[in-house]
Amino acid sequence: MKKYFSIVTSLALALGFTACEDVPAPYEIPSDQTETPVGDELLSETFASTLGSFTNATTQGAGEWKIDFKTAKASGYDKDTKKTTAGTYYLVSPEINLSGIDAAHVTFEYILAYNKGAENQQLLITDKYDAAKPAEGWTLISQEWKEPNKKEDGKIDWKTFHSAAINLPAQFIGKKVRIALRYNTDATSGSTWEVRNLKVKKGNVTQSTPDTPQPPVNGDLLNETFASTLGSFTNVTTQGAGEWKIDFKTAKASGYDKDTRKTIAGTYYLISPEVNLSGINAANLTFEYILAYNKSAENQQLLITDKYDAAKPADGWTLISQDWKEPNKKADGKIDWKTFHSATFGIPAEFIGKKVRIAFRYNTEAAGGSTWEIRNLKMK
Repeated sequence: MKKYFSIVTSLALALGFTACEDVPAPYEIPSDQTETPVGDELLSETFASTLGSFTNATTQGAGEWKIDFKTAKASGYDKDTKKTTAGTYYLVSPEINLSGIDAAHVTFEYILAYNKGAENQQLLITDKYDAAKPAEGWTLISQEWKEPNKKEDGKIDWKTFHSAAINLPAQFIGKKVRIALRYNTDATSGSTWEVRNLKVKKGNVTQSTPDTPQPPVNGDLLNETFASTLGSFTNVTTQGAGEWKIDFKTAKASGYDKDTRKTIAGTYYLISPEVNLSGINAANLTFEYILAYNKSAENQQLLITDKYDAAKPADGWTLISQDWKEPNKKADGKIDWKTFHSATFGIPAEFIGKKVRIAFRYNTEAAGGSTWEIRNLKMK
């Protein structure tokens, strides 16, 4: 009887172990579910919860593509430390087989805010991807994207996405390829790029037109109050120290530190995002300002360029104006910091029809400098 019981027990254990072998270990159950392409789709990723079949490759500095707000997001800015970390990172697709088809295109939705330069956000393709050298061998498909939509209060609308539809270059049809979204930022400041619902499909498509940006509220080409943030503008300090910052609900530049009662030498630019002036005959720039303690006209300049290079932010500018009114005075002779002058400038004719940026350049030496406050800027 004992022998019989032993045999039954052994048999039960054997069956139990066999059954367990058919159950995958819990750690092997994949949590990153890749979208399954259907019909004419060759690739499909929503980026709602994971990067799916895409992979991040950081080639310089730090940072990476990650999931945030149900998108694949790239941003060098850390909201906890309030600092930007320089880095270059690629969101690389799996291999896509384009053999046996005549054409293919990619579609996705995106928001791109605080754009510092077109070359910092690129859609790329290659048929020679080398994981050991992920930054090499790419061909540019596009780096032109629309500015983000704005709400009525002028702030960025983070809920409304633009749609992109772009044909893949003909020389890659019939090959095995990968596409990538390349993001780059320096340590001064960078953009935020959110991408979702990406698909690669067979056939050509009527391409989206990123050269026609979504105009801000009321038809303005540019609209920043500087009431609480620099908005779509960015500070770039090219010499010494100091920066444009928000103070008294204005964008303010001043080398003077009221705590130490010292002035720190520095040169810094308040630079606009790219503004598309194609399809218009003229444009005007308006803003309000106070300029006090002016030491020299060339220390406060309004500039424009159509050749902005984030790597050389002090180069390539054309002067619009450096002549400003003295500040108003109160009855006691002190500066009236509540009464602003109004300024209106026509954009030079040679820049109409182009993509441009404007900048306010401020400079001070250690012996003493001015204070420049700007608010309610618009380009129409």
